[in-house]
Amino acid sequence: MDRPFDILLGRKTYEIFAGYWQDHKEEGSQLNKAKKYVVSHSLQHLEWSNSVLLKGNDVGK
Repeated sequence: MDRPFDILLGRKTYEIFAGYWQDHKEEGSQLNKAKKYVVSHSLQHLEWSNSVLLKGNDVGK
């Protein structure tokens, strides 16, 4: 995981990852830098940096 990458997450996995890795910036530096695409119908906003919410008509494009 030493190269830049994007990651696709569902709501539950996003909540688990964000709950841990946001507070472990040095250990998870690559995860924190990665663009995170999150698929969810229930989330309204994302607090983890570099996260993009995909919902409604955005899903599947």
